[in-house]
Amino acid sequence: MQQPHAHKTRYKLLLLALTSQFMVGCAAVSAVKGVAGLGYDVVSAPFKVAAWMIPDGDATEAPGPLGTDDNPKIGRPYQIAGRWYTPKVEPNYTEVGFASWYGPQFHGKDTANGEVFDMNQLTAAHRTLPLPSYVRVTNLSNGRSVVLRVNDRGPFANERILDVSRRGAQMLGFEQKGVQRVRVEVVDPSGRSRAENRTDEPERSVQVAAAMEYFVQVASFNNRQSANRLLNEIDDVVDNSYVESASVRGDVVYRVRVGPFSAERTANRALTRIKRQGHGSARVFSNAAS
Repeated sequence: MQQPHAHKTRYKLLLLALTSQFMVGCAAVSAVKGVAGLGYDVVSAPFKVAAWMIPDGDATEAPGPLGTDDNPKIGRPYQIAGRWYTPKVEPNYTEVGFASWYGPQFHGKDTANGEVFDMNQLTAAHRTLPLPSYVRVTNLSNGRSVVLRVNDRGPFANERILDVSRRGAQMLGFEQKGVQRVRVEVVDPSGRSRAENRTDEPERSVQVAAAMEYFVQVASFNNRQSANRLLNEIDDVVDNSYVESASVRGDVVYRVRVGPFSAERTANRALTRIKRQGHGSARVFSNAAS
């Protein structure tokens, strides 16, 4: 026959276990509400969202597993640090901004897509594109370009527009730098954008004129190092600056440019800011004369 104090001991142990679980649960809920305790000590990607924080798609979505190439996961709007994000399909999406990278601290962990993050694969995290999506990412400093598969959510720090895997950062040439200005374009799994796919259509009898775009050329150099130094110098003055290589009479030159701008007056405002930095030879030109 069991002694009464044995029942009391087991009861106390059970109560202690339940209390501990409750406290852990409360801590987790508090962390979500305040976005605390979810950051990682990573210079390039200071905050990533846990996969379980991203709402799944509605029950009315097409049957089958979510987050596959055949059935991308869009998901409901979600909130991080008081800011709302609305996932959506954007076949013509293109954006210029800063990208960072993430690696060892997240390697082997679940992504928002339900996959396992592998820092050695060509993947990326975006805040609103369907999961998965494919994007062509171009480093605007060195011209390198790579197609990445978006299978995670983020980044949520410093207005960055994309987090790439460590392998992606290596391919793009900014692993050591950590953060880089890039252009991001949605493409299909083969790496072709919607505009590029349209070029395969039969030519129409009526030609549509290309939209006029304007650029600022700041300077031209015979070596990339000098061009990159100037690029870093004007980064705090203007957005959308990049280095473009070209062949002139058999020699390679590196042009530091800013743009594109849809209006000439906007390009002229950028030109004024650049000239104030001492670059008096900078000029505005259009895509018709580039």
